[in-house]
Amino acid sequence: MPRFNITRIHTPNGIFRLTGHIVQSALPTSNSPALHIKHLDILGTDGWIALNIATQQTQALIHLIEEECIQHIQSRQKP
Repeated sequence: MPRFNITRIHTPNGIFRLTGHIVQSALPTSNSPALHIKHLDILGTDGWIALNIATQQTQALIHLIEEECIQHIQSRQKP
C-alpha cells in the first residue's frame, strides 16, 4: 500500500494536510483507489487544527474531499 503525504490541498471544503496510504479497491467493478487517512488537519485562522478522524463529522468530511485528494496524488505521480 503506497503511502502519501499531502502538505497542503485547497478544496471547496477548506485547506487540508493529510497523511495515510492508498488502498486499491477490492470491488471487481471499481478501478478507483481509496484512501486510508491516518492524520488530517484543517487550516484555521490561527494555524493547523488536528481533526479526530474517528468522528462521524470528520468521516463525512473525508468522504467529501477524498476524490480531490486522489486526483492530487495521481497528478504528482511520476509516469
